[in-house]
Amino acid sequence: MTYNTSDAGGVWSASSPSRVANMRNVISAINPDIIVAIEINNNNTQAFLDYVLNYNNSGTYSKGTFIPNDNTISPNSNCLYYKTSKFKASSFNNTVIPSYLDLTQTTRYRDINKFTITQNGGSTIIIYAVHLIPDGSKSFNGSSTTRAYQISYLLSYLDNNTTTSTDSYILLGDFNIKSPDEDAYKNVFVSQGGYFYDPSNPSDIFGTTWDSPTYIPYLSWQSTQVKNKFDNILISGNVKNNTHGIEYHSGSFTVYGNPNNYGSTSTSSDASTASDHLPVYATFDFVDNLAPVELTSFTGSIKDGVAELRWGTATEVNNYGYEIQKSTDKLSWSKIGFVHGNGNSNSPKDYSFADKFVQNSVNYYRLKQIDFDGKYEYSPLIVLKNEFPLEPSLSQNYPNPFNPATIISYSLSAPGQVSLKVYDVLGREVSTLVNENQNTGKHIVNFDGSRLATGIYFYILRTNNFVLSKKMSLLK
Repeated sequence: MTYNTSDAGGVWSASSPSRVANMRNVISAINPDIIVAIEINNNNTQAFLDYVLNYNNSGTYSKGTFIPNDNTISPNSNCLYYKTSKFKASSFNNTVIPSYLDLTQTTRYRDINKFTITQNGGSTIIIYAVHLIPDGSKSFNGSSTTRAYQISYLLSYLDNNTTTSTDSYILLGDFNIKSPDEDAYKNVFVSQGGYFYDPSNPSDIFGTTWDSPTYIPYLSWQSTQVKNKFDNILISGNVKNNTHGIEYHSGSFTVYGNPNNYGSTSTSSDASTASDHLPVYATFDFVDNLAPVELTSFTGSIKDGVAELRWGTATEVNNYGYEIQKSTDKLSWSKIGFVHGNGNSNSPKDYSFADKFVQNSVNYYRLKQIDFDGKYEYSPLIVLKNEFPLEPSLSQNYPNPFNPATIISYSLSAPGQVSLKVYDVLGREVSTLVNENQNTGKHIVNFDGSRLATGIYFYILRTNNFVLSKKMSLLK
């Protein structure tokens, strides 16, 4: 999301409750992962974070390093904010690209920011933020010519510092241009020798004006002077074609509050009160194409009613972890556990998981490998057969002696009615632990003797054809 905040000094504080409240509503409605605030000064970057972005949810957003413009004419600059759950603070970088109003480089005005930020899953995106000089600037006579000069310094930087085959980058901000035919707009496009595509506009972008019905849905200036302002988000070829990990979500470019009607005043009341610009946003998918999670093995075995699952990987990219799923019919699956992955790895990794409650003769298992961005895929399934005894068995309780609780386990060779009861030395029943129909397999029961006195007790297992008993000692 990019938004010209029209910073007038001190506006993002408790002293401006109406504007702050409206901006909070805008942020809540869009819920962006990245926000580039255009035209904001150093005194207000922290206030915007505290009073707007994190007002109801402390710690949701962080801000990158702010670098004010290196001149006294226009100290306002651009600041990037990001969700801490989605991006790595340690990977953030802000580089200033000097911007001048002429080729002699005598008048420096509103520098261009290069923000580099890495998603938790590993993909890196470069964002160039611009704020070009408007016509009739208070300090200088801004024009299409001066805007073209500013853009020329960005294009020169890209010529010398961009690896077009691998870099994924975006150009956004307040262009302040009056027509699609301006050089400040045309020269950035691939068709004109530049580096960008406009995802919002059709191919016939030149030879018209912004107040054409074709372009009205994409304009972010609120008043009837709509054709004099234009905020936008442009994308590089790698983003457009998803050739290096970051993809533009087709059709997602949106001007929040735009009425799609030239000169209309029916814009969003929240957005129109917060700033004289409407925020522009788009959706991008982080899809790392470097290498998948390469599963090399997935095996398992059952012993004493416990299924031991083991798997390994050769490489991992963006691997959040594995959800272990189980089924008895290959149709209905349930989650029985989760094992964290290793994120990004170029070396073999081994994993394991124990299913301690195997009660069926045939059990199916599969892994749901989940990326940091929520995408997932399933492993091939494996089938493990539980070998049950020909007759039921009753194990010695553990621990024994016990105080006050102990565990009793038993295995059934066939399904049927089962009872498990506890008796004292006089043959009196003191507790009924099980009295129901149960399936074949191993069963575990907890027995609590808190209300009983110290002494010897017997627990007796009864099935359709067998009666088994064991002695245990309660020692308080």
